[in-house]
Amino acid sequence: MIYVKIKEVTTGMICSSDVTSKSGQLLIPENTEILAKHLRLIKAWGITELPISVGDQRSEDTNTIANQASNEELERRFRYNVPSLPIVIEMKKILMCGEFLGNKA
Repeated sequence: MIYVKIKEVTTGMICSSDVTSKSGQLLIPENTEILAKHLRLIKAWGITELPISVGDQRSEDTNTIANQASNEELERRFRYNVPSLPIVIEMKKILMCGEFLGNKA
């Protein structure tokens, strides 16, 4: 999963996790194919990035163990935070893209 800026999202891409408003309202469910109506909806809500699935499952399997360890470490570090808060989401993205958790960027 990667986060893609809205201006780079195209129809046909697959949303890899639930997209919610700041108040927690579900806007786009996980594994939904992005349609033009979804793009209008997320722009109206002021969302700037979407979690998008990339590649096939086989390419993702090569890093599964490392990603699981990183995700577990992130969840441990953020266990007392509300996961839907925008600041928590941003901090997790920053930590996952750097070498903070042992990842190679």
